[in-house]
Amino acid sequence: SSSSDDMIYILGGDWACNMVEACGPIHLAPWIMRDETASGGSAATHETWFGIDVNGGCMGVAYDFDFTRYEFGDFEGAAWYAGAGFELEQLESVPGIQGGGINVAISDSDDEFAVPGVNSVGAPYGLNYHDSVGFADVLGTSGVWTTDTDTWKVGVGISPAEGWQGGVSLMNIETAGSEFDEIDISLGTQLGGNVSTWFGYAWIDPDAGGKHARVANV
Repeated sequence: SSSSDDMIYILGGDWACNMVEACGPIHLAPWIMRDETASGGSAATHETWFGIDVNGGCMGVAYDFDFTRYEFGDFEGAAWYAGAGFELEQLESVPGIQGGGINVAISDSDDEFAVPGVNSVGAPYGLNYHDSVGFADVLGTSGVWTTDTDTWKVGVGISPAEGWQGGVSLMNIETAGSEFDEIDISLGTQLGGNVSTWFGYAWIDPDAGGKHARVANV
């Protein structure tokens, strides 16, 4: 194909494996995507991603694992994400708390990995947001799979009252030699008339000092 081709080809599947009865259904979703829109001055005329997502629940723990391999000419890289969450009944014993849980996640991407939108030779050709890390979204459009990036996150979600949801998350982001710590606090509820409101506050501590960000949505 030529570098002027603007087609994107996607093929995927979704299977549920129920062979381990104690673990419940395990969902497997392999996929492949070929993007013809970026040549970036390279001899390569297309980018290809091969990936698989595995998710399910076992003994009260919900889990999600995502792996992707990237190829663009001589550039080859991989990225992965793993997350898990579970309810914590002990939180119900705290006065004013109706329930809650713990969630954790880690991710890693190689220095030759790229997401659709910005390829390995630095040729941006679209704005495609992927999973962000924290309210401040310091990684921008490439999100959790930004090139040469490691992240981890630990969060506590709580329900302080019926119809209310809140949480506190601590995360670390290391990308291209820079490192950030971030703490997020959120609180939201469902209002009348099918209207919801949500408020989030982020404190960010980069290598050279801290800063704050506030996010609200109604």
